[in-house]
Amino acid sequence: MTKISTANARLEEMTECLVERGLTITWARARMLEALASSDTHPDAYELQTEVRLEYPSTCLATVYNMFSVLKECGRSSSWRSLDPPVATMAVAPIPIRV
Repeated sequence: MTKISTANARLEEMTECLVERGLTITWARARMLEALASSDTHPDAYELQTEVRLEYPSTCLATVYNMFSVLKECGRSSSWRSLDPPVATMAVAPIPIRV
């Protein structure tokens, strides 16, 4: 199987997954799916958003995470690096209250 036919098969499978779960395939989502299907680098959410924003500047990170969440339900998430939002690791120091 060639790289193009493999990418097309992945694209079709991911598209079906989203449609079965009630998501509309918008232009931005279609572009995200194309990028994922053809990628050899396993992009994380930020990389995918950056790539899609070149064509669709209004694409927000929440859209990427929502799509990843649905793909995770379909069992298509194991090949991507980061599907979950980053966890904040900074501790916030309490503000002293002066009486």
